[in-house]
Amino acid sequence: MGHGIRGHRTLLEVSVAAILVVILIALIAPHVRCASDDARAATLLADLQTIRARLLVYRIQHQDCFPGADFVLQMTSATNIDGETSDVASQEFRFGPYLRCIPENPFSGCDRVRIVNNPGSPFLPLQQDAGWWYNAATGEFRADLTDVHKLANGMILNSL
Repeated sequence: MGHGIRGHRTLLEVSVAAILVVILIALIAPHVRCASDDARAATLLADLQTIRARLLVYRIQHQDCFPGADFVLQMTSATNIDGETSDVASQEFRFGPYLRCIPENPFSGCDRVRIVNNPGSPFLPLQQDAGWWYNAATGEFRADLTDVHKLANGMILNSL
């Protein structure tokens, strides 16, 4: 009989401990998710700042022109003054590369760049998250995300 009571008490203790763990997870999970979203937002902002700065360097080195429809190649390869690309740097292809690779958007995991080439083309978010949006006519570069993603202050990430 002594073993039976001890067995029930141990089962009760394990059950209470399991309930406490579930309660703690329920209390902590939203904070972990927020921290994860904050880290992704910080990475996104850092990537935007880096790419935009490299776009300005490209523009300075290429007669006031931004990369065009070959954006990815022009940003990740050696280029000449006219923006033509080469896998190998040389006397002619002396500029760049400006980026090692196009980073993945930390919210979508996508590194594709949606390119428009019209100064009057406003950014219009897609129905689902994508990688990046670039206007070759103006040099505008944004995160290609839906309006769901926001900073803690409510600012929509694709508007930055």
